[in-house]
Amino acid sequence: IGPRIGRFEKEDILAVDTMVKAKRGESFEMAGYSTAVFAIGVFILWGGFFSFNSSSVFFLGLDSSLLLKNLELCFINVLLASVSATFSTFLLSFGLTRFKNISLYLVLGGTLAGCV
Repeated sequence: IGPRIGRFEKEDILAVDTMVKAKRGESFEMAGYSTAVFAIGVFILWGGFFSFNSSSVFFLGLDSSLLLKNLELCFINVLLASVSATFSTFLLSFGLTRFKNISLYLVLGGTLAGCV
């Protein structure tokens, strides 16, 4: 396959994602994907979770008033679960890393984890 150019750098070059000086011979993270495409994919999946979970309420066989009430409850439940997981991942990402920088990939993954 060959070497990954830029994977190992000298001391004076800053790592792209971590913004920490890499020691001689130390590796640093290289993003293998686009942040924008990753975020768009997460938002598409997020919308899919709303429609999938809300559509499961239709198979309960309820009348119209109970159906709307359960649809609202299901929608709010998915929203609160994803928002609380995003916020929790945001706080944990900041608090547990030694460089005190927040990973967008980790936070968006927390959003999907909250939907599941």
